[in-house]
Amino acid sequence: MTSIDSALLTRIGQRFMLAMVQVSAFTLVYGVFLLLFGQAVSVYLKRTQRSRAHSLMFLTSSITFILATIMEVTLLAEFGILIDSDLIGHQDLPLKERLPFTSNRLLKPGELTSWLNYILASPL
Repeated sequence: MTSIDSALLTRIGQRFMLAMVQVSAFTLVYGVFLLLFGQAVSVYLKRTQRSRAHSLMFLTSSITFILATIMEVTLLAEFGILIDSDLIGHQDLPLKERLPFTSNRLLKPGELTSWLNYILASPL
């Protein structure tokens, strides 16, 4: 193995580790969202008198849970795309020529977060 191949494999390994850290960290956060959403549903269903404030809090909890679910699915899909493009796809090409395919991924790491922040911060 040449030094170029070794450097390319190191770069691929670093990208996999970064993607795994992102997925693992957000999975922990998603678990907290799951617990809080379960509690919100439980409290909302146990209340006999559902005030407007309780309904708004449940709506806020539901929206947060939906956004967290979308983010989790996006991170998992991005990790799958990374594995497919680096290791599985384009096997007829040498390793050096496979890496440009991963830099043109469908989802860049911060794009969805930036878009969600823009949507949530925009005035209604």
